[in-house]
Amino acid sequence: MRVIRKIVRGLCHHHGVATAVPDNRVWAQVLDPPPPELLENTELHHVEQDIIEYSYDDRDMAPGFQSIWFVRLFERWKFFAMVLPPETSAPTS
Repeated sequence: MRVIRKIVRGLCHHHGVATAVPDNRVWAQVLDPPPPELLENTELHHVEQDIIEYSYDDRDMAPGFQSIWFVRLFERWKFFAMVLPPETSAPTS
């Protein structure tokens, strides 16, 4: 999960969602399949389609979330991540 959190932190910066997000603000877990209602407002992006695909939503999130991310690696592994607002920490798991 550490690598997924690092990927999400970098994507936050790349897409202008947030910069220098500390690791303790990102929570991630394996997800299969993503709930369709969470994917409705996301757009699929990729670096190399067969290596990493991702989508995110950073619109007005529910209180307590800055953005949500879906990451798929090597067309197989699927992850869900949440970035919490500044001054908060993700629960440890």
